[in-house]
Amino acid sequence: MYRSPGGGIGVDWVVMRLNADAVLTSNGPSARVDGIGASNPVGPLCKDGAGTGVHCGSITSQNTTRFYSNAQSGGGDSGGPVLQNNEIVGMVRGFDTALLAFEYIKFTAVLDGINAQPNPVGKGFVVTNS
Repeated sequence: MYRSPGGGIGVDWVVMRLNADAVLTSNGPSARVDGIGASNPVGPLCKDGAGTGVHCGSITSQNTTRFYSNAQSGGGDSGGPVLQNNEIVGMVRGFDTALLAFEYIKFTAVLDGINAQPNPVGKGFVVTNS
């Protein structure tokens, strides 16, 4: 397992090395991921969290590594996928009290962080189509 550097405006992520015989699927408990979406998403989205389930809303603002939305998230949702048209555009992070908006990490920022590390685990990530 490899974790991202923490602090400041860093991007939170964890990579897990799977056994060679792991069975991969695009289907989650209630979400299907068919690809990687836009690096700067706009418009409606839905997040799927283990704690609060599926909630949809619109992007209200964004910066280089995060976007903010009125799509509700809560305890236990962190790390869950944020989707637009079944493509992953982000991961649940938390709530920004200054912006009064739910905070999400851009998935392309996660991939950029993984690819910038010397550790090869996680590099070349693709979405399986099954």
